[in-house]
Amino acid sequence: MVVAIAGAHGKIATRLTALLVAGGDSVIGLVRNPDHAPDVSRQGGAPVVCDLEHATVDEVSAAIAGADARRVRLGPMTPAPVACGSTPRRPVVGCPATMSPPSCITL
Repeated sequence: MVVAIAGAHGKIATRLTALLVAGGDSVIGLVRNPDHAPDVSRQGGAPVVCDLEHATVDEVSAAIAGADARRVRLGPMTPAPVACGSTPRRPVVGCPATMSPPSCITL
């Protein structure tokens, strides 16, 4: 399975990447800061620079192309993982349900 993880440089995402890769899955790791890409690579993920706060729906869709599932977590202001819609302080760029693939993994 190919899993796209937004916020791939975070503590949970880093561990999740390592676990998925160890289990034989592939990970597309979205990071906002290009300096974080090598850390995603060290865990076995394929880093993609994509700032979800400024990216268009098309840019996010391109970044996760080929993924069978995705995990989205938008920063410390969001109280819980976001799968669709928005939080009061941090909107999601488009509703992930409108993007392909439709499945989400949340922790």
